[in-house]
Amino acid sequence: MDVVVLGPLSSASTWAFNVVRKILSSQPGKRVYSVFAEEAAAFLSHVPRPYDDCVVKAHALDAAFLALTDSPNCRVIVTTRDPLDIVASAQARFGLEPLRTLRSLSRTVASIRQLPETDRLLHLAYEQGAAQRAGSISQIAKFLGVLLPTGAAERIFEEFRHDNVKALIDARAQSPAHAFHPLPHHTTQWHLGHVSRDARSGDPACAQWKPAVEAAAALVGWRPDDAGKAFVRPELFQYGDHFADDSGRLVYCDGAARHVVYGPYLHLQPGVWEAKLRFHGVDDSPPLRLSLDAYAKIRLATTTLVVAPERAQDVVLRFDHFDHLEPVELRVETVADGRMGKFRFLGAELEHKGVGQRRDYLLSVAEATPEEAAVPFLPLARWFAVR
Repeated sequence: MDVVVLGPLSSASTWAFNVVRKILSSQPGKRVYSVFAEEAAAFLSHVPRPYDDCVVKAHALDAAFLALTDSPNCRVIVTTRDPLDIVASAQARFGLEPLRTLRSLSRTVASIRQLPETDRLLHLAYEQGAAQRAGSISQIAKFLGVLLPTGAAERIFEEFRHDNVKALIDARAQSPAHAFHPLPHHTTQWHLGHVSRDARSGDPACAQWKPAVEAAAALVGWRPDDAGKAFVRPELFQYGDHFADDSGRLVYCDGAARHVVYGPYLHLQPGVWEAKLRFHGVDDSPPLRLSLDAYAKIRLATTTLVVAPERAQDVVLRFDHFDHLEPVELRVETVADGRMGKFRFLGAELEHKGVGQRRDYLLSVAEATPEEAAVPFLPLARWFAVR
């Protein structure tokens, strides 16, 4: 049996991964392996054969790996957590910038949404306290079809309590024979700082990121009321030149051809999307010619714009996104016509418009059913509910 544990950073996915390892290893005579793999090729090449059980930890899965999860011999455990708490925790524990965490989170959610519909999937929500309840061990064992001996669930729970895992990591860090380095341990995936100080969305340092996190969560369909539509603020983009105040990025053009705005690099649900990019001209600047496109491995759509002084302008890019592991990039490039000036970039509104056709052609998957077409965007919580 193959068991895939898939979840974002700071969602207790490593805890679940190790619990599964321990449960499967408790069966006498079983050959059990564990590995971190997000690509089917890495999984198939790294795991020795023959084996009885293999546990895979991943934060995302490629299309080939997703196909493997459709096997009757595969189980999938998905861990989730409030996205704002994920951002706060990843910053406190690993020093990760919020924008990097958001992009990683979108990649995970995009992968979860592509999983085949099956009853061989278990959802563990961090907010339900799975890692703090001994009963979770029995729940996972039952899902795996393993009958644990009396007292085994309590022993496994005790082994992976927060304090005991921290003691294990600290001991390994001090042992020359098992010197820990920043990379995860190959068997357990624990690493330095893994169970250090956690954080929650109430931390003051996280408050400034709340609008951006909520927008990203809405786009990937995290909460039940998400509709695949959100305004992406300027701070989720990157800039090739100087910018200024908080009301909108002030972008400078030097007359050469340059990419001056690009982002947000979020992994979106496949399908047809519409991006409305917002600009405002500056009164002391001449009209500026811009080239705009949507890009995800290939150019998906393109258009042009002349930004007029002291005028608000919106430009729409409609594109068919087909690969969940390719982040979407909206790009603004200046045209090499010698004009020097500046404009304000005010962000972009993205909206999922329905099921696309390019994905069916490029990925060679079945055509969308009428039921799928009737539900063009399905938030993650509702997706779990209908499984």
